Amino acid sequence: MMRRQGYLLCFLTLGGFALMLFAFARMGSEPVVIAPFVKTERSGRQVLFVITNSSPQILKWIPIVEVSVSNRWSLSSRQPTPTVKSGSSYRTLPAHTAYWLPVSVPEERGPWRIRCIMTRDQTTLEKKLVVIFNTLRVTPWRWSVTSPSIPPDN
Repeated sequence: MMRRQGYLLCFLTLGGFALMLFAFARMGSEPVVIAPFVKTERSGRQVLFVITNSSPQILKWIPIVEVSVSNRWSLSSRQPTPTVKSGSSYRTLPAHTAYWLPVSVPEERGPWRIRCIMTRDQTTLEKKLVVIFNTLRVTPWRWSVTSPSIPPDN
């Protein structure tokens, strides 16, 4: 009887350790980079960002403009307009591609940046373990990528 409990405890310990290793290995963000490319003329008041997906997976994403107000980032009053099919709020970013995102300079004064919420399809193992991942508050299929902050215009 003690021998079975020892084996069961060992199995549960190793299984839990393997699950944690899997979760932490998947927790890092995918290789997605957001970089400001060029600032257009002052009358246009737009900045062109390049969002690069160097991963082998198709990603879905939503851009969000944030403004720094007293050292706290908050949403800007103007957000980029979605260019997606009706019924969806996510844009698609194919594997090994880049997307050019023109963004109007926010009306609020202060530094600003672009933050993208990135998602990918879940693997079959992640679909089976979704309850555990949600309990641990680990979602390796959803993460956030931010651009460098852009200083305000004078």
